[in-house]
Amino acid sequence: MRFVAICFACLLPTQFASAAIHACKLADGTTTYQDTACIVIPKAKPKSAATKDVIPFGIETSWFDTPPVVPDRAVCTEAGCHCGMFSRKFKSGLSLAIADALYLDGSWHRLESTLTQLDLPDNNDMERADLRNARDESACNILMSQKILRLFGKRVLRDMRNEKRYAEDYGLDDPADCDAGDMRACEYTDLITTYKRILSDIKSLTRRSRTGDELESLGYGDLDLGAAHADEEPAQPSTPRTRPTSPLNF
Repeated sequence: MRFVAICFACLLPTQFASAAIHACKLADGTTTYQDTACIVIPKAKPKSAATKDVIPFGIETSWFDTPPVVPDRAVCTEAGCHCGMFSRKFKSGLSLAIADALYLDGSWHRLESTLTQLDLPDNNDMERADLRNARDESACNILMSQKILRLFGKRVLRDMRNEKRYAEDYGLDDPADCDAGDMRACEYTDLITTYKRILSDIKSLTRRSRTGDELESLGYGDLDLGAAHADEEPAQPSTPRTRPTSPLNF
């Protein structure tokens, strides 16, 4: 009997320990007390901030407004874009896709003109159908151009700038060599021509708004995009390298 009593006494601390009181904090901030362990709820991972839709090259923001009519969203890859029933293939590479995308002023003008014509009361059914199609195509062109510039603009222009400097370093920028039949010179002189066209169009879109207001010059100099905008990486110093053997394709 004495042995049984001693064994019973040995069990008491364990029983009391298991009856310990736990203070548990609830999701609403209040605290509850219980004799069982608190349930551990894993903390939710903080949501990463959404990637900011940065407008490239300091282009005036009104050119990136959402059109008043949105037939569909624009989806783009390096092969092309589509928006609703309209598409744009990059058969000549991303450099020309960027150059074409900078024709935002023309796309906006066509959209606004079409909307004005749609408001005219004397359009017949066929004319209205054609105008609605033109309206949707213009809106999709705007959306695709905006997407192309956001996704690929900075990278492609940086690559073009580096190729331009390479051509200058190795004497591949002379149009006379192209006229004489040097195909590599033709590739580089075409690239440089497209590059200069892009810079000119960027300047135009940074210096005036969609409403036609002239803006103060941003002081980019010749906009050679070593510092086209504060958020763009500086160009790497030009160093001698082996001439590439594959055709240019951006």
